[in-house]
Amino acid sequence: MLREPLRLRQEERTRLLQRVRVATEEDARVGAVWLQGSCALGDTDALSDLDLTVVVSDEVVNAVAGNPSRPTDYRQVLDSARGRWVAQVAGPPLLLLEAPQNAPAGGAFLTSFIAGEAGPQQVDWEWLPQSSARRPRESLLLFDRAGILLENEPPEVGEPGPSPDRTPFEVAAHAVPWFWATLMWNAKHAARSPRDTHMLMLRQTVGAVRDIEQFLNPGGRAPVGESVLEHPEDRWGILRDLSDRMERLMPRPSMLFADFPSDLAPQARQFLRLAEEVMHRHV
Repeated sequence: MLREPLRLRQEERTRLLQRVRVATEEDARVGAVWLQGSCALGDTDALSDLDLTVVVSDEVVNAVAGNPSRPTDYRQVLDSARGRWVAQVAGPPLLLLEAPQNAPAGGAFLTSFIAGEAGPQQVDWEWLPQSSARRPRESLLLFDRAGILLENEPPEVGEPGPSPDRTPFEVAAHAVPWFWATLMWNAKHAARSPRDTHMLMLRQTVGAVRDIEQFLNPGGRAPVGESVLEHPEDRWGILRDLSDRMERLMPRPSMLFADFPSDLAPQARQFLRLAEEVMHRHV
């Protein structure tokens, strides 16, 4: 019955948010935490993620949310200051995705997925230095012991910054978490827009598989083609096929796949199944 996993997801998200609130409030380096996005506005569904802003003292921004070392593989992301911090306050991550181009000035950004009984819960983290932090009016304050001022005007929504230059190995290493994240984002879009056959990030998901296959087997057989982009009507079949293809790659003895948890693919498949059920309920 669909209602049960949907209710379970919402309850898990509430418990996760409470766990984060308690852990961050116990950290003396944290001055304030607030929630943005749909959860702050009360416009959520069972597939909604958490968008959290964490304000820390200027002198500890790097200690709390510093960058991973280079060359960056997934182990470096896990061992980075922000990777360790997320594990400490939210629990062991199912998946971490670096997106430094989304970081605010002087701060940092990281996307995380935490395993759940009804599929992964996504949490986007934004860290701000206290001296420049301003809280958006359309936010939900969890706590504030630093006296952060409200923004007088809505912030300008700018374009993300440029992605960092990456070596061929780093491109392929980044493509693994990028694949799983965009796979689930495509499923979420399909569930919420059942009459829209166009999946906004399908090209990125296909491209991630291509980058990995080309790195593992340069000059080998043609990687996954883009024909699926021309006929995306069978959205769920396409997403399942892409998931199967990545699962066949990941058992290979390559540093690209080291340190990913064994339940990553099963959790992603569970999210796809739930999203498909949500879509059918809306049709």
